[in-house]
Amino acid sequence: FCFNEALSIQMNALGEDDPTVAVTLDNIGTMNFRSGRFDVSLKAYKQVLKMRRKLLGADHPGVADALVHIGMTHRKKGEKDLCEYALTEGLRVKERYYGSNHMKIADFLLKLGNIYAKEDNQKDIVIAIRYFTKALSIYRIHNMNDDDYSVAHATKNIEFLKTRQEGYNGADWYLPFDDNICTFNSPVLSNNEFCQFFELCTGNDEQGADSMTRRDQQAKTSLAVFG
Repeated sequence: FCFNEALSIQMNALGEDDPTVAVTLDNIGTMNFRSGRFDVSLKAYKQVLKMRRKLLGADHPGVADALVHIGMTHRKKGEKDLCEYALTEGLRVKERYYGSNHMKIADFLLKLGNIYAKEDNQKDIVIAIRYFTKALSIYRIHNMNDDDYSVAHATKNIEFLKTRQEGYNGADWYLPFDDNICTFNSPVLSNNEFCQFFELCTGNDEQGADSMTRRDQQAKTSLAVFG
């Protein structure tokens, strides 16, 4: 209730197209994702996607990050085709913005490889290997060493995934995969901060004013630095 009331007051005060509203929606989506309320999370992330396209343009990295959040949520709902579509479109957006051999593309490919490597079927293993291999080739273009964390991550997991293709199941992952959704530098407000914002807007909290003003400024600037 506190989250939705805070969002409603924020939208009334700032307008539906204010960047702060998009960040708040992203926070709501992430908190619901982490709580397993995927339908609510998906609705929030789709609103974020719509707003970022309008505010930032269709080819901004923030749009790609919203698509990844949507894809991850579809994955949790078991909707693999929708997940794959969103993630692939997110990659295309990033490539249009940065170019196909940028380091940020390699890092993004590594995240996508992590997602698909978790699935226990040959199709997703093939996709994961493809993403890891492409990421590794970009790292090589930029002369990254074998002992770099990202290079080691890609290399060892390509090797392990290939053994899985051959039916080998006797080893754990060389490097652990994080099953939590990536926040992509989006400031996630705690439950207490949301309630502070709600109380501040309704005139019930004077002490929270300074902290929430600072957080509001952070939210406004964060939307411009995704990617």
